[in-house]
Amino acid sequence: MKKIDKFDVEILRILILNSRIPLSEIAKRIRRSKSFVKYRIDRLEKLNVIVRYVVAVKWNKVGFHAFRILAKGVDKIRVPKILGLRWYNEFYGGYEFLMLSYDMRNVQYLINYLRERGFETDIMIRSKVLIPFNFLGSMVEIFPSCNSGKVSVDRKWFWNFLTTFEKNLRQPVIKLAGKLNTDYHKLRETIKNFEKSVIRGYSIMINPKLLGYKKGIIYVSVKRNMEFLKAISKVKSKINYLEKLVGKYDYRLEIYYKHEWFLKNVVNTLEDTIREIFVIKIE
Repeated sequence: MKKIDKFDVEILRILILNSRIPLSEIAKRIRRSKSFVKYRIDRLEKLNVIVRYVVAVKWNKVGFHAFRILAKGVDKIRVPKILGLRWYNEFYGGYEFLMLSYDMRNVQYLINYLRERGFETDIMIRSKVLIPFNFLGSMVEIFPSCNSGKVSVDRKWFWNFLTTFEKNLRQPVIKLAGKLNTDYHKLRETIKNFEKSVIRGYSIMINPKLLGYKKGIIYVSVKRNMEFLKAISKVKSKINYLEKLVGKYDYRLEIYYKHEWFLKNVVNTLEDTIREIFVIKIE
């Protein structure tokens, strides 16, 4: 594999903050040409360092609920294609899913599918994101929040729009309009309105292995919430992602690390505040 250098890392930092930032702005920040930046981004995509582009969405405003599903079992399965399956992690001994649903049918389908194949499942509702994507010293920029309530939108259309948009957030809106078979001006205005109400920000997901990191996912149920959050503040810079859950576990933490002691240090910092813990290591 070609070596990842300081320019690649700096570009990744900028794209984590805002993956739709113009090439000219990135070029200005790293003091290189637009063609240089474009070549490097294309290269990072081809090398699969940039795994995918991500739109951070306020799902409840469009009528969806986000579910974390842990499936524990020894067999490998073919993960079904289901409307609302955001992404999943395979680890030694099981799978972890992020599902979106507005009527629970797709969630129930996945749970039945897993149980029929001998998996034990735990299901939790994701109630709030406390730390968004935060890696290489960059945290995704969140648009100013809007106080409006739910947004009236066709959910299937929104899902199609989102999955098409995320294939490459850097594509011009006019190209996106062509793929969605919709009017360019109307779509441009729709995206602007979404950014004021539904879309929280734009970022990327990175393959940490290609940057020399391992991925650790920690589920915890806590003794006392305030004590746990106080402990979290001590290791906040080490956490790539943190969300509040409702269900068997109270929180989900995501950590990228190079050495085992780093992960253990985070766990040790939190252990006095935890009742139960489940650690997933993705090598």
